[in-house]
Amino acid sequence: MLRSTVLDASNNRRFDTTNRLSQVGYLRHVTPRTNFFATGRVSVLAHRGLAHNAPENSLAAFESACAAGADVLECDVRATKDGVAVMAHDETLARVFGDSRRVCDVDYAELRHIGSRPDVSVISVADALRLLPAAKFNIDVKSTDVIKPLVDAISECDAQDRVLITSFSGARRRRTLAALPHVETSASADVVLTVVVLCALGVPALVRWIFRRTRVLQIPTSVLKINVSSPRMIRRFHRAGFTVHFWTINSVEHMRQLARDGADGIVTDVCDVAVATFRQG
Repeated sequence: MLRSTVLDASNNRRFDTTNRLSQVGYLRHVTPRTNFFATGRVSVLAHRGLAHNAPENSLAAFESACAAGADVLECDVRATKDGVAVMAHDETLARVFGDSRRVCDVDYAELRHIGSRPDVSVISVADALRLLPAAKFNIDVKSTDVIKPLVDAISECDAQDRVLITSFSGARRRRTLAALPHVETSASADVVLTVVVLCALGVPALVRWIFRRTRVLQIPTSVLKINVSSPRMIRRFHRAGFTVHFWTINSVEHMRQLARDGADGIVTDVCDVAVATFRQG
């Protein structure tokens, strides 16, 4: 294995860059999964579950999404004070539960009863995986401190084939995938920007070679003021080897338009509406 060191002149410390190189390298050499998402129809990803009558990212919201027929549960993870990976988007509990404390300042034993019942409270990744054994989870890694407990939960539940790992941060995504090398993944922000620019320039073959470990794009309809949901851009993403999902799509007409233009999936707050739209008749 290639090994190199960098000398920090200010304090004479040497930094071994082997791990960083290996984290980048594995992203290119591990064979990507090809069967995580449904083929032949538009995939419906439930954005933080189906939160009509329950808090987002709660067990009740996930159960409602599964009952509605969602293909995948999109969710976010953070670490509690006692080091448990839990489903939570925001840094604090204020918006969802009216509590100003940060998730990382509260133990899981308290968080799982922060709502009126456990199923409308904060749920751990491990509990969600165990209680919903047939569900697939599209997991956004929100903080660095959650990586180890997240990896542990997925491994202990033997759920590698039921999770997709992503993160806005490329560094967090790479660190998580280094410990879970065979799970599905979607592009982080740095990858998305590069892919969009190169596809806009008309070189999808180059994109396909550079990012051959990452085969899923989950993006808004506009990136860098480029309409990435146009039929031409979607065709280029496909030629680059990507499955393409758009977020967050709640209008039925917008769902239908994206499907006509070639989108492979949508992330939506109304998965019940999306399922009815794409599977009617």
